[in-house]
Amino acid sequence: MIVPGWSWRAVVNAAADRVEPLAETAWPFPVALALLELSDAFAQINEPARANAYRQRALAIGTPITGMIVRVMMFHSLSRWNGMSGWILRIFCVPFCGPSL
Repeated sequence: MIVPGWSWRAVVNAAADRVEPLAETAWPFPVALALLELSDAFAQINEPARANAYRQRALAIGTPITGMIVRVMMFHSLSRWNGMSGWILRIFCVPFCGPSL
């Protein structure tokens, strides 16, 4: 439903105003997603300069990389030793340089 006096441009600008303060304090990955969504929205309302600016900011953040390695060793002996040993390595990082197109 279209409300009189209501425009997509006002909605997209309001969304951009809400995302800007979050860009300084929030986790990088959700901010990058929000900036990409804003880029698409500005492209839809025919503002290519702002669309490109938001896309470049999102790509500069990069993408998060997560990983986990689990190593488990079981040892057995006929009469004495039975058990498990191992280690876990977890990594979360965000590269400083995002992908280039």
